Amino acid sequence: MDVHALEYLLLIAETGSLSEAAEKAHLSQPAMTQCLAKLEREAGWPLFNRVNRKLVPTRAGQIYLKGAREMVQIKEETYQSIEQLRRQQGQLRVTGSADICHLLEEKLLPKLYLQFPQLKVERMVTTTHTAKQYLTNGLADLSFLCAVKPSSLLEYVPLLHDTLCLAVPESMISAEIRAGGLAACGCLPFVLPDEQQFGRELVDRLFRREHLYPISLYTAAGWKDLVRLADEGYGAAILPERSAARLEHCEVLPLENAPSFDFVCAVPRYAEPSPACMALIELARKHFATHG
Repeated sequence: MDVHALEYLLLIAETGSLSEAAEKAHLSQPAMTQCLAKLEREAGWPLFNRVNRKLVPTRAGQIYLKGAREMVQIKEETYQSIEQLRRQQGQLRVTGSADICHLLEEKLLPKLYLQFPQLKVERMVTTTHTAKQYLTNGLADLSFLCAVKPSSLLEYVPLLHDTLCLAVPESMISAEIRAGGLAACGCLPFVLPDEQQFGRELVDRLFRREHLYPISLYTAAGWKDLVRLADEGYGAAILPERSAARLEHCEVLPLENAPSFDFVCAVPRYAEPSPACMALIELARKHFATHG
């Protein structure tokens, strides 16, 4: 069935006139008449009656028009989906922590632009919770986030696995803290990642679990800054073991029932990632496999 012919049929029903329908469709009236005649032959029934010089759908015509509207709508939705895919391949919306957005800018996007020179990448700094909302609501194509448990709505590509630990500056460490761990640190100041950093939710959850309310808090823009501030003695810190390995002037202690997490690339489970999205995931996977 010719969808263009169905669109012409809908114009005839809308205008009640072959000549007006032909004008709107930029066709000659004889061509519109032939189109209607062909559809009526296929249907085996008259689709219109002439009433007071207007074409009015017959009962068969009403049924035919209902199906025509549905098929035209399917065509329009299909084309819209294709157009959306085209736009997505030309634009990539990525969310992540400030550290990740910096990594994208410095390391990953220059390589991605070599593969997709016309690509436009929109970077959004978000928390893990907000990133998941953006993905499930169609506001982002790819997110770098901290995943503690599987999601039925998101597909995860693991980049690295890590566990949180406690780092205490050498000037603040004591036998009591070594024995009691985090629960004995209530008298210490703490350095935390800011609320836009991946893993901050895990740190907050750990504090609530231990009923810990530090006497003062400092925030760092990223894990590298947090390592620096802890090493300079601003306060204790809870941070991933990979980051703690860079500390020089802190004692690193394990946490009881230490939270572990996967740092992942996440995409919507029921949407097909664009080639640019898949290429960025592969670049990220290779980067973290090499640099951790």
